[in-house]
Amino acid sequence: MTRIQRLRTCGNLIQLIETAKSKQASRIYRQQLERCLSRLKRKEQPQKTTA
Repeated sequence: MTRIQRLRTCGNLIQLIETAKSKQASRIYRQQLERCLSRLKRKEQPQKTTA
């Protein structure tokens, strides 16, 4: 998944959290958002090269 696709996915999850009908659905979307954001952060960190 590209960075732009992941950003779009995070945006969609934020919208789902705001419009969720139940607390359980909101909680699940929030967990997915946290995973999505952690993947984004992991990709942005510079790769440690050992030469």
